[in-house]
Amino acid sequence: MKSFRLFTLLVGLLSATASVAGPDRVWITLGSAHISDQDFEQVNPGVFLTWEGERLGYTAGAFRNSYGGFSMAATVGLPVIYQDDFEASLFAGVASYPGYADRFRHSSGDIVPIAGLSLRYRSFFAQLFPGNGNSVSLTASFGVTFDLGE
Repeated sequence: MKSFRLFTLLVGLLSATASVAGPDRVWITLGSAHISDQDFEQVNPGVFLTWEGERLGYTAGAFRNSYGGFSMAATVGLPVIYQDDFEASLFAGVASYPGYADRFRHSSGDIVPIAGLSLRYRSFFAQLFPGNGNSVSLTASFGVTFDLGE
């Protein structure tokens, strides 16, 4: 319960600093692929909202994780390439993995650090996460994203 309260506080702080307005973008995760010697769930539906700041994007959402449980995540992203319909961003943040965080090399309660590279072309995206330090070398998630307009 302490981890959930900490996570909720972090999401609130990230959201408050991003904007008092509504979100700018919605991300719908559909699935993932793992470079690993273990079996993981590959269908991982989820919904994330992004508030775009002047230089950074603040994202929070929930998803079905690859262990079959419910997770929430909050990240801060930095676009490094933005051309026409293509964007590449670096991101870092935290995710909750209730009951599964001990499978990660680094965790505090149910909270684990996450970081990676997000690639978007028009309405399609992929995110690449380095391995968890124990059983996964690389995880790639993918889905669709839409600008919520002004």
